[in-house]
Amino acid sequence: MPALKTLYHLSQSEVGLMVPRVPKSDYEDQTIPRICFSLSIQGCLIGINEDKDIIGKRFKVYSIETDNYYIPTQSEVQDRHITDEVWVQFAVEPDYLYDIEVTGKSGEKLYELGRDMVMVPQWDYKIVEELLHEDSRTLLVSKSRSVGPYKDQMRGKNRFERKKHSQIAKTVKQYNKIDMNKLFKEDILEVSIPVTGETDSYTVNIRMEGVVKEIARNVKSNKNVLEFKTIVQSLTKVFNTANIFVKCSCPDYKYRFAHWNIVNRVSVDDTSKDPGPGKGIRNPNDQLGRGCKHVLLCLANGDWIMKVASVINNYVHYAEEKLRPAFLKLIFPKLYGVAFDEAEENDLLPEDTELDTSESIIDAINDYGKNRGKYKPGTNKNPVTGTGGRQKQSSKPEAETAPEAKKTSPEATPTEPEEKKPAAKPEQPTKQAVTDKKEPEKASEKEAPKQPEPKAEEEEKK
Repeated sequence: MPALKTLYHLSQSEVGLMVPRVPKSDYEDQTIPRICFSLSIQGCLIGINEDKDIIGKRFKVYSIETDNYYIPTQSEVQDRHITDEVWVQFAVEPDYLYDIEVTGKSGEKLYELGRDMVMVPQWDYKIVEELLHEDSRTLLVSKSRSVGPYKDQMRGKNRFERKKHSQIAKTVKQYNKIDMNKLFKEDILEVSIPVTGETDSYTVNIRMEGVVKEIARNVKSNKNVLEFKTIVQSLTKVFNTANIFVKCSCPDYKYRFAHWNIVNRVSVDDTSKDPGPGKGIRNPNDQLGRGCKHVLLCLANGDWIMKVASVINNYVHYAEEKLRPAFLKLIFPKLYGVAFDEAEENDLLPEDTELDTSESIIDAINDYGKNRGKYKPGTNKNPVTGTGGRQKQSSKPEAETAPEAKKTSPEATPTEPEEKKPAAKPEQPTKQAVTDKKEPEKASEKEAPKQPEPKAEEEEKK
């Protein structure tokens, strides 16, 4: 089997799920369905060239890591030794890396192609910097860690130090403003984080992409089982590695950071909401970093991730049970990478199917999640295969369940279960209880001689 390799694929348009097919070509095999990759970006560019001038053109770079690929023979692909072409013969959704632009030729190489010798151009390219405008969490924090000293440094010399005097919301119910349609349709998670500041309460917005894709990866490695820890791990990884966009509702952010964050493309808002560098802007030279103390608190402290993971986890399980048609159409394929085989109703849903994602429904779902957390038999079965699932161990001993089984047996008597139950420890009776017990006994003793039945029997004998 080939070694684990990174395989590359270039396209001028966005690529989603790729399915093997037979390409139309006079120089390649016309019988085997496959997806063509190369072991290098240079190999992809050579394969795209086909005697065309590609200088100035842009391409999106996609990749996968796998050891399950096929190296075609030269009879199957004539220029395989030039392009480093390999085949993948299963459906796959590659990862987007970045855009590149071909800037020119670095030279030519002589290759043998059939009976001929050919000169093959080698291409120079660059990563398109203006498309890589976002910043990671670490970079956003580092740009703000040592700038903007306060005149009054009693509670901290700058915003980064002063963030500790603010507090992030601590309950799951406070994170009920998540657009689930945007999350599962576009793989964009935007979180509203309530923050209690030194003088007032504000809302910090954080947006990141690729959360659902990361959850799907972790679900696959977890034997196709979605668990709370799977979502937490996915959110944590994306938060630490992906590009982050921020915003805060406080005046400090509005007058010092809103404009520059939009210019630097690290803001949740787009250019249509740019207040501009005009009157009222108190950071004219962009020297204060990337956020107010509330933004820095949320970037430096990931406690909110657990709460957001709970909201997503509750919503997915609620949708599976209560919003099943929409779940099968919008959520299941994204998390498990396959369509649900038994979803006949899935085909009846319109293309613009929407998930109910209002604050009230998310509040209700979070309440539902409190009870759902108690483990039940088979609740984490593999949804793809229908197998697995831990069983909840019964808290009752086997002896207590025996009477129920005996009821179905024709030999069992109704009194047997009662005789086998352990006798309860008698309580000390009160004086009134003792009196109540004695009075019926005396009454029965007095009434016994008055019974007429023995006399009637003697008369019959006579």
